[in-house]
Amino acid sequence: MPSGASTLVGALELRLTRFRIMLTCHQVLTTLGDPRRQDFLTMAHKSMKARAELLEGVDRDAFLSNVPTNRAIGEAWQSMQQATN
Repeated sequence: MPSGASTLVGALELRLTRFRIMLTCHQVLTTLGDPRRQDFLTMAHKSMKARAELLEGVDRDAFLSNVPTNRAIGEAWQSMQQATN
């Protein structure tokens, strides 16, 4: 793999790991009934959406729908929004 592609893959893996950590924190805090759970979910959702905005069309859709962590963040966000409305 060329050096530039390797760097890109590494950066994407790091970003996805960060999303996974924020989602895991949200899940643990939810289990504990800790109100900070919303803060972690909000951070995860904002970060994920900001990254998605850099993509177009099918790439954006795939990033949001086909990556399990991103899909879970989106579903948790929707649930939280429905619960607060």
